[in-house]
Amino acid sequence: MILGKHKRRIAWGGIALTMLLTWLSWNTNAAHMGTVLTHASDPLGYYQYLPSYFMEGDLSSMKYVHYLPNGKGLCLFTMGVALLLSPFFLLAWAFCGLLGIPATGFELPFVFARLLAASTYMAGGMVLLYGLLLRWYSPRASMITVGGLLFGTTLYFYTVHNGGMSHVYSFFLIIWAVHLTYAMLEATSWHRLLGLVVCSSLIILIRPLNGVALLFVFRSGRRASHNGAARRPSRSGPMASPVHVLEGPDGIMGRFHIR
Repeated sequence: MILGKHKRRIAWGGIALTMLLTWLSWNTNAAHMGTVLTHASDPLGYYQYLPSYFMEGDLSSMKYVHYLPNGKGLCLFTMGVALLLSPFFLLAWAFCGLLGIPATGFELPFVFARLLAASTYMAGGMVLLYGLLLRWYSPRASMITVGGLLFGTTLYFYTVHNGGMSHVYSFFLIIWAVHLTYAMLEATSWHRLLGLVVCSSLIILIRPLNGVALLFVFRSGRRASHNGAARRPSRSGPMASPVHVLEGPDGIMGRFHIR
């Protein structure tokens, strides 16, 4: 297992990091809570699917759209971020219902839900990355690397200051894909393969160009089959197509003997 004997400690660290990032996000955005979800920019483009679908029951009710010559609106943003936000959105909606708060999807509970979502996915990505680094480096070196990546790059900005952008969610999914790839190479199973398919689909649904990250999955399967097989001619050579990498005993699916 990637997390191994450190699993419980890492899990508690992830919870603590989620709480810290949520607290930082709340205080950072305190002065403009009313515009966190309504500011007309990319975050609104990603988010507007949720209130339109769940509350209005009509995706054509979205306001931040490009209007076509026929008068209909076209949302220019993918729905991958909205899918990842949906559990938090539904919890906020349920909270409003319990307290009798009229909900349109833009009230304070929904703002908190968005802040919590970004913090949760970032913490989850860092937990998985830390577990991966422990394969090759000491806990101290891994912690310094993860801390530097979070607090020394723009990931901090896109978590605490502008968590409605797609960066945090793409980061989490790509790290999850790497995690699942190594897990599949160690011990294959249908639920891991299903997780890899779902993760890969979401990566592309959030931003199609991010699909290039999935080359890691193909390359890892091919490398594993090459190292474990006898030296003989194979279709998974330097010029192999993605289809050839997938199929046959030397391809990734041949390597991943599903149980």
